[in-house]
Amino acid sequence: MVKKAQKPIAVVDFTPEQAELQRMLEAARDVVDANLVGLKRPTGKVVATFDAPAGSRSKRAGVLGHYASERFNVDGETVDHIAFSPYMLAEGGEQVAETMVHEYVHLVAHYNGIQDTSRGGSWHNKKFQALADATKVIATEPHEKYGVTTHLTDEGRTWLREEVRPDFGNLYKILE
Repeated sequence: MVKKAQKPIAVVDFTPEQAELQRMLEAARDVVDANLVGLKRPTGKVVATFDAPAGSRSKRAGVLGHYASERFNVDGETVDHIAFSPYMLAEGGEQVAETMVHEYVHLVAHYNGIQDTSRGGSWHNKKFQALADATKVIATEPHEKYGVTTHLTDEGRTWLREEVRPDFGNLYKILE
């Protein structure tokens, strides 16, 4: 379905758990870039980490992840950051992959100057909806609080199972 990435998103010494998350981010980048035609591709480094995005409230608030432009330091260089709540691991592999693609769509919107949210980044507008749906691996559905939410499509589940094949054994160690 998708060609392999030409280079890693960031070269950092990660724990095995973080390295797996970074590998999944590269897979998300490849599938989004293949399906969002006509948009400028992000060229900077991006780091993915498990980090409760809204602090200890994230489990209760349902916050699964967030994208932040130029908010992470790697060897003295400021890079983009996508944080994922470790609590989502309890939801399973599909939730991790769906959130990965969702947050990468925000990154693509940022690099293309597309305002895809409002209300402090919590309301996903029609521009976000169009981008997310165009990935083919996630689809949007209306949500009263967030504008739209996303979920993996059948094509997204096939992509996850056949191409990404995440090693969640290492990811679950984070919860310990």
